Amino acid sequence: MKLFRDEVHAAQAAQWLGSVRLHQPLSFSLITACALGLALALVAFAAWGEVTRKARLSGLLVPTQGSLNITAQQAGVLMELPVAEGQIVKAGDVLLVLHTERQSMLNGVMGDTSDRAAQQIQARKQSLSTEQALRELQSRQREQVLADRIRTLQAEARQAEEERSLQQRRLTLARTTLQRNEQLVAEGFVSVAQLQSKQEELIDADGRLQALERARLALQRDLQALRGERVALGAQLQTDLSLIERNRSSLDQEMSENAARKSSVITAPFAGTLTALNLKVGQSVQPGQTLATLVPQADGVHGALQAQLFAPSRTAGFVRPGQTVYLRYAAYPYQKFGLYTGHITAVSVTPFAPSELPPNLSQQLIAQAGSHEALYRINVELDEQDIRVYGETLPLKAGLTLDADVLQERRKVWEWVLEPVLAARQQVKVLNADPNLVRTGG
Repeated sequence: MKLFRDEVHAAQAAQWLGSVRLHQPLSFSLITACALGLALALVAFAAWGEVTRKARLSGLLVPTQGSLNITAQQAGVLMELPVAEGQIVKAGDVLLVLHTERQSMLNGVMGDTSDRAAQQIQARKQSLSTEQALRELQSRQREQVLADRIRTLQAEARQAEEERSLQQRRLTLARTTLQRNEQLVAEGFVSVAQLQSKQEELIDADGRLQALERARLALQRDLQALRGERVALGAQLQTDLSLIERNRSSLDQEMSENAARKSSVITAPFAGTLTALNLKVGQSVQPGQTLATLVPQADGVHGALQAQLFAPSRTAGFVRPGQTVYLRYAAYPYQKFGLYTGHITAVSVTPFAPSELPPNLSQQLIAQAGSHEALYRINVELDEQDIRVYGETLPLKAGLTLDADVLQERRKVWEWVLEPVLAARQQVKVLNADPNLVRTGG
């Protein structure tokens, strides 16, 4: 008789070392759950997450209305400097006065060329004044002579008119007497010889009347000639005076040009703030030298500033107006004073050569681009015109250099991760392309 059943003996024979029990700590479960969650998060981030493409550019702050570099047109010495650095000036205010006089030697005496030229011009002007006075005196004398002759002729004309009137009356009486004698001859009271005598008297009276008429007409002709000469004399005087006046104006112009050669006055073309003024009285300047910079103003307030960025062609392709820009000013480290934002307002259509870039920025831009290729200019409107420094708000200054990050397109994370694979795929497509199809456009 068996003490235990066969199943008990079989179980004891198979598990004589005992059963295996695995101990699973709580920390292992937590680590497994965290790893699984992290893996799921990475997959979700790769599937739905996005990254923003950025372009890093350099630039500087400039006035929105632009600035004007005031340069010397000719060599000279600074004589007067009535303004100071940072002063607000109005349009037309005198900024600088340059002495541009040249020295020359005449008869062993050194002197200013413009002073000698001014003396000669003044002598010529005095000669013109003397000539004008003589012309006016001669005209007055000639006019007085003509006036006397006109008065004389007018008196002679009046006398001739009276003689003509008397002769007209004699002719009328002679004609009446002849008619009466003709009647008497018809009646036989007067002889024919007496009638002929009266006819001769009539003819003689008529001849005298015609002679007086000719004399009167001659006097009128002479009178008209004198009056015309008098008018011509006035016109000739005006012509001479106009010529003298033109010569005087020409001398005035020469005087102004001579004075301009002696000194050059530089005025402000518009209202603004004068900056970059590093000159002293007595300092020599050369043609084309920048004397100062005039920053325009609006209604007496400093004009708004904008950032100008410069981008190479490989970066400018995706830059569009309206994109957000994060600015880092070189004078204020962003690690301490933060980033400032702006928005692109315009992108130049054509690039600028390195020689056309601002001198204080060209080397940095060329080093950043890695070549001397042309750069596109990008205008950025600033969201803030000042910066907060140690609790104080300071206005930004024109000319500050800066770095900027331009936010461009947004892409999925998986596209960014697989970008090398996608690029290799496109490269393989190019390598496998049929040259014949490419050549024929098919």
